[in-house]
Amino acid sequence: MQLICAAILLSPQASSPAAEAKAIFAQSEAKLKTAKSLEGANVAATGKWTETFLLAKPGSFRVENPRVKMICNGTTQWSVLLATKEYFKRDIRKTGGFGPPSSLDGFYGKPTGSSAPYYVKSTTFEMRKSGGKRLAAKTLIFDSYDRKDSMTFLVDAATKLPVGWDQNFGGQRMSFRFKRLVLGAKVPAGAFAWKPPAGWKEKLSGRP
Repeated sequence: MQLICAAILLSPQASSPAAEAKAIFAQSEAKLKTAKSLEGANVAATGKWTETFLLAKPGSFRVENPRVKMICNGTTQWSVLLATKEYFKRDIRKTGGFGPPSSLDGFYGKPTGSSAPYYVKSTTFEMRKSGGKRLAAKTLIFDSYDRKDSMTFLVDAATKLPVGWDQNFGGQRMSFRFKRLVLGAKVPAGAFAWKPPAGWKEKLSGRP
């Protein structure tokens, strides 16, 4: 009887939900890291917001939504404001860059949520069920001036692929889910190049 009890305690099923979720995130990040490119789209739960993206190693990406385009060739990033025909240009080797969803940080060999906008105050893992699927959840609570801002990232326990994320910033809660996620996607020539059309204005940080 003692041997049977010990076997149960040491079995994978006996691991805590938090440990299982943490392991699933590690497997997901490893899976994303092996891909040379990644293409997909995420949509807001309201259905009124869709964002497409194409990522390629070592550090190129293209992210497009109804308001902004962000194109990066690994050294230069252009952030294009579609409504006003303005753009920011930055050397990411000096200033760093931003763009792809934090759910996909594993593609660049980083833990999920590493590119989130605030310092992380605490991190928790748990297992959830949604739509008949088991999901691993990783919640980051940010040190954001006591506003209790947070992001919860979700990974499918079966496929080990990101499902999406929920966020709460300043009391505004939103949910985003990946509609498409293709590892090893084809990268068209010139996908990470951009030139401002005639009449577009470059904006400098800190200036109107």
